[in-house]
Amino acid sequence: MAVSTQDVTERDGEVKIIIMRDSSQYLARTAWVDLRILFGTASSPGDYIEDGVVRVYFAEGADSTSIVIPIVDDREVEENETFTVTIVDADNPIHATDTVTTVNIQSDDALIWIVQTPDQVIEGDIFRATVMREGGDGFQHEVHLNTSSDDDADGATTGVDFEVLSMLVVFSTNEYSKVIPVQIYQDGEIEDLERFRISISEPNEVIDSEPNEVIDLTRDSIIVDILDDDSLIGFDQILYEVTETTGSDTDVQVSLTRGGDLSNPVTVYLSTVEINGAQAGSDFSPLVNMPVTFQANAATVSQDITIEADGTPEFDEIFQVIVRSDTSGGLDDIDPNRSAANISVSDDDSGSFRFDDTAYSVDEGVGIFNARILRPGATAGYVTLLVTISPATATYPEDYRQEEVLVEFAPGQDEATVSIVIVADNDIQEGDETFVMSLTVQSQFGTVDPDYDEATVTILDSTSVFSLSTNSPTVVESDPGYVEITIRRSGSTNTDTFVSLRTVDGTATHSGDFQGFNIKTFSFPSGTAELTFRIPIDDNDFEEDEEETFSVYVLSEGGQVIQDSRLIITIIDDDGYFFFVPTSNEDREDGIVTYRTSEDSGTVSIKVQRTGNANGYGSVRATTTDYSAEADDDYQPLNGRVISFRPAITTAEFNVDIVNDDNPENDESFFIELSLAQNGVVIEPRKALVIIESNDGRIRRAGPLSGTAIIGIAVGVGGLAIIALIAGIACFLLLRRAPVPRKPPLPRGPGPVPQYGIPLDPRITGINPYQYQQRVAGYYPY
Repeated sequence: MAVSTQDVTERDGEVKIIIMRDSSQYLARTAWVDLRILFGTASSPGDYIEDGVVRVYFAEGADSTSIVIPIVDDREVEENETFTVTIVDADNPIHATDTVTTVNIQSDDALIWIVQTPDQVIEGDIFRATVMREGGDGFQHEVHLNTSSDDDADGATTGVDFEVLSMLVVFSTNEYSKVIPVQIYQDGEIEDLERFRISISEPNEVIDSEPNEVIDLTRDSIIVDILDDDSLIGFDQILYEVTETTGSDTDVQVSLTRGGDLSNPVTVYLSTVEINGAQAGSDFSPLVNMPVTFQANAATVSQDITIEADGTPEFDEIFQVIVRSDTSGGLDDIDPNRSAANISVSDDDSGSFRFDDTAYSVDEGVGIFNARILRPGATAGYVTLLVTISPATATYPEDYRQEEVLVEFAPGQDEATVSIVIVADNDIQEGDETFVMSLTVQSQFGTVDPDYDEATVTILDSTSVFSLSTNSPTVVESDPGYVEITIRRSGSTNTDTFVSLRTVDGTATHSGDFQGFNIKTFSFPSGTAELTFRIPIDDNDFEEDEEETFSVYVLSEGGQVIQDSRLIITIIDDDGYFFFVPTSNEDREDGIVTYRTSEDSGTVSIKVQRTGNANGYGSVRATTTDYSAEADDDYQPLNGRVISFRPAITTAEFNVDIVNDDNPENDESFFIELSLAQNGVVIEPRKALVIIESNDGRIRRAGPLSGTAIIGIAVGVGGLAIIALIAGIACFLLLRRAPVPRKPPLPRGPGPVPQYGIPLDPRITGINPYQYQQRVAGYYPY
């Protein structure tokens, strides 16, 4: 590839990848290259239009070619995204470098919106609108900002109440907010609330080379209220709440505010009006044209109204206070929307009721839960309360047995108890659960403290559940040599208990792979939430699967395995395995690999293979032993020759020199054995038999003397008597030629007999001497 990383923006529309070739040997011909396009954080067809394998061609004489990949301008605000292009094949041998290029699609989209608050401004001030940008880092973005009257409400007049703006708001590459000032005009007229709108939109001219602006349509405009400051006077709130205090009078303070020109003092008049049960003189002290004066430059003035303590249980009552510009009831400079305020008086003669707390905890096995209800302050009259129990995570009737409880207070009683039955389901592990108690007054009088009218009750689960975990469920056989397991106790931990575990064999077994146990018990004292223990892993030296597993289970009280409390441990075998490789399937018998070579070949090539873990360096030693061939006379011996393996190398070959003598002899053989492996173990077939095929002719048995020779012997002794005849027979026996074995004959080896006709040494076959004697069946010549 021409470059290893190529940046492109969404608005570019495409990216061009250039592939180079620099071998003059192939420039004169056409050629093709296969490219694989793989998605990364970018994907097709959402971000680019191409996928899979694409073939591109080199023209004759051309040292480069290219592919154009379309880029999708999705107008979504997102992070930069990537995909890769890789050379995977070509039609002629290649030595490829820089075969991968990464395309970085830079997101040039930006989300732009106008901040929704503040949304009020006073006449004569400057309103500052904030426009925000998210995304599009490194790019410039533009939006159009416009001010206009709000057609959906009481519209302010453009150019009279607010400044007219129609402008382009430009975000530089590293700018994320813009503050736009809008002048609010002061018209000097007392008027109702007026509103105008500030909105943003895409620029009128969209230039293709510019990045995309995405307007958040849920926040593309803001409505601004213009507050008139022309000296309107009114109450700062239209409802005041006060509680009658038992045994003493109390005051409620009402406040008036004004705006606009504050340089002159202004006097207004307050009066009280009975409207809903409250009576002047017995429930409050009346006001009749009470003058209240705003001092020069003062924007606020207050007045106290006395609430009478009558000591009689009664309903809540309301009266009203009004403001006028003169004693005849004029409303000049008075805000009609704030010219009156209601004062609500709560009776406290029957007292205010509350739970003694807002949160309770109770053990699942407590049986009955009691909560206190308090009546501080006044205690006059009978009061009935209703406690409603509502489920949260606890349920009725599985976890508690009441949904409603009535509680009665007699005169003078300041405390009561509500009792709720808690269900103990200790055989179910469900975690802590909650329900909510709500307090309401059912009688005519009395109030509930709003800060303590609800209480949450948590039922603490008393069931303990055990689970298993480990930081490393996969361990290497030799490092660290153990697996560390954590037993976690969830649910209740406020009692002493125990848990039993069991290991279960899988492909890994406790007899050679790990040190397991049938049942092992662990004690958990009260407050203990977890314990950690180790299971040793055996670093064995026999051939096995690369990965083996066993399981650890949590047992129930009856000794049964809890199926969902199982932890599977995987043991990674880190051994390498060395063994001889036969030249064909027929050259391996009884665990021995056979190699054949001619006496005049000079050498015999032996192959050793390594399987299993081949990541590091490894070695094994090869040693020869005589069988029918003799070291130095027939071959050059090996005395622990080191056969080395580099990392990732799985096969090695070495040679044994063969001595070419001129002695007539039969085929001869010797053994090679592997041992002393480093970073691995030797496995079967660990022995190899090398047969040297003779090229000097074989030694054969001689036949018996002919009958003519015997007769000649008999005639030669002149017809001797029986003694002479016996002597002739003895001569025959002496003259008979016996075979000359090179080695003393061995008993016939245990079957089956190899095809090359040489008996096997019982030490090689792995059977004991008794079995060997039982299977002796004859003798096979060399």
